[in-house]
Amino acid sequence: MFNDEAPRVRWRELLDLAERLGSGASLYPDDWDDRITMVGLINEIEGENGFAWNARLIMFETWYASMGAAAEKNPMFRDYRYNPERVEEVRSTTRDFLDFQRWNRTGPPRSTTESVAGISNEVNLSRN
Repeated sequence: MFNDEAPRVRWRELLDLAERLGSGASLYPDDWDDRITMVGLINEIEGENGFAWNARLIMFETWYASMGAAAEKNPMFRDYRYNPERVEEVRSTTRDFLDFQRWNRTGPPRSTTESVAGISNEVNLSRN
């Protein structure tokens, strides 16, 4: 918390506070297109249901399975809306984000096989 202000917990609130308190160059680009791209990309990484959120849910899968019935009583799974039935959907969303990032660097894959192979080499998102 900063002074008597409300606590900041979401990425945009934290970035705005850092912007306000900082003394150096702005954290936000001056160009509107660049600013929109930056904010949009950060949201896709840090926002609710974004890449980091979904990566956490993928990590929860093993933990949830190892806890057995006790997992149902753990408030963290409820607070982050973990649902074992959505794991494949979360994996797919995560793969899509990684594919998007790779395409920005190298261009789209020539085939679905190339896309899946690239993901498999970088991150293990397959079901174990």
